[in-house]
Amino acid sequence: MRGCARPRLLPVAVVLAAVVLAGCGGGKKDQKPSERKPAASAATKRAVPPPAAPRFDPPVRFDPRAEKPISAGDEPVLWERFVFRTADTWNEPEEGNALQALDLLTGEESWRLVPKTRVRSSSTSPLVVSLGGRTVVLAAFGAEIPGVGTLPAKLAVELIAADPGTGKLLWTSTVEVGNGKGWPDRGVRLVGADDTAIVIALGEDPAYTMVVDPATRKARWIRELSAEGYTAGRVFGTAGESLADRVETWDAKTGRKLWAAGFDPGREPYDYPGGPGVIVQVRLAEVVFLDAADGKVRGRLGGSTAFPGTACLYDEVSVLVCDVRKSGLVGTQDLLAAYDVTTLKQLWKLPANGRTKPGLTGAWHGVVYAMSENGPVALDARSGADREPNAGAAPTLVSANGGLIAAPGRRVWTAVPAVG
Repeated sequence: MRGCARPRLLPVAVVLAAVVLAGCGGGKKDQKPSERKPAASAATKRAVPPPAAPRFDPPVRFDPRAEKPISAGDEPVLWERFVFRTADTWNEPEEGNALQALDLLTGEESWRLVPKTRVRSSSTSPLVVSLGGRTVVLAAFGAEIPGVGTLPAKLAVELIAADPGTGKLLWTSTVEVGNGKGWPDRGVRLVGADDTAIVIALGEDPAYTMVVDPATRKARWIRELSAEGYTAGRVFGTAGESLADRVETWDAKTGRKLWAAGFDPGREPYDYPGGPGVIVQVRLAEVVFLDAADGKVRGRLGGSTAFPGTACLYDEVSVLVCDVRKSGLVGTQDLLAAYDVTTLKQLWKLPANGRTKPGLTGAWHGVVYAMSENGPVALDARSGADREPNAGAAPTLVSANGGLIAAPGRRVWTAVPAVG
């Protein structure tokens, strides 16, 4: 179960728990964290158990004849046969504000949960993570705590936790951010979550990051930091315009800065999680693998020009696979290469031995999904061999029931069932 990030080929610039605060002043004291259950109106629709569907872990064949369009939003999350998305009135007025679950195989809504507070901003996708030994789906909304009397309204983040299979609401709570510090009314993004920390990115220009303690559901720290990822207890991103040429890493528990790694001066950083304890950094001339603990370079993949499409994906088991696009420059060649995520030793690369390089679309549980010049193909993640030369589809997100195929620039994806 991965609680740091979701697969994505174009990393974004791709959580949970809190404290319920009473209105400040007026003699009221802050309430202690509680698992308050919203009124029944918060869950407008509950899941009806879907009929059993074939499961293949991992799938290598898909049925393109059964493809269906599905309104999954910008950054959906796929778990089993459920597609999770955060609907908001900013992007889809007709949908309202909700954590929504869609059936991958039918496209129908399975359940939705509605936030209790007044939503102030758009939100990105939820996360499916393991917390306290339980699998949960989490969503966050930029919210507003109403003012009382002479006390003004306050900005906050409302977090919702639910059982991913049934839609049963587990808890919901609200974390006050404070006016002028974090700007959750300009957008909220769940960066990552585990039993150590819940990391939430707030707004843009300036961007802030808030870390919440999962045990107490209180904010540990908030600072001006554009968080790009979270792994092994480390939050990483960039802080301030003067530091736009390097990545900084902060301890999620203490808020202490741990290290900073140089980038290409004058270039916007392009970094994201590459698996447990690994940070991928795309530089002007290479892809670099950094150790999240100390920032040391553990591996390099030369020849990158950081053009759109250059990316690395973790298969959620043991392999990090990278698709390096070199934009057809003279003397360069696009490259697909795989690495052991523990040792960061290269396992294989393409093109090689008369085989061509396919374009990476996804990776999951030991399989790499790609589009070759002959059509969709499924590769063995550790050997690079063609595991299924006629895969039927090359999905971006994958589960044991099927996959989602991305449609660039659109909020409608294509769902395809697994058949082998």
